[in-house]
Amino acid sequence: MASALAWLCLVDDPVPNTLRTTLDTLVTNELAWLLNTAPWIAHIDDEKGLARTLDQLLNNAEPGVTDPDLWG
Repeated sequence: MASALAWLCLVDDPVPNTLRTTLDTLVTNELAWLLNTAPWIAHIDDEKGLARTLDQLLNNAEPGVTDPDLWG
């Protein structure tokens, strides 16, 4: 999961179908709940941080950051 997120953050290439399939397999409600406690994801959205992060990375969704001070 960490590698997939890193790739999505660092590369502007189209997302390969294999990566989308991998994310569909790996992203579970439990994983989302665990990752939502990470400060950088929690600042995106308190409850749906992973989903909103992936939506931004995969679908170019608007960021909608709720807290402008990500590291504060």
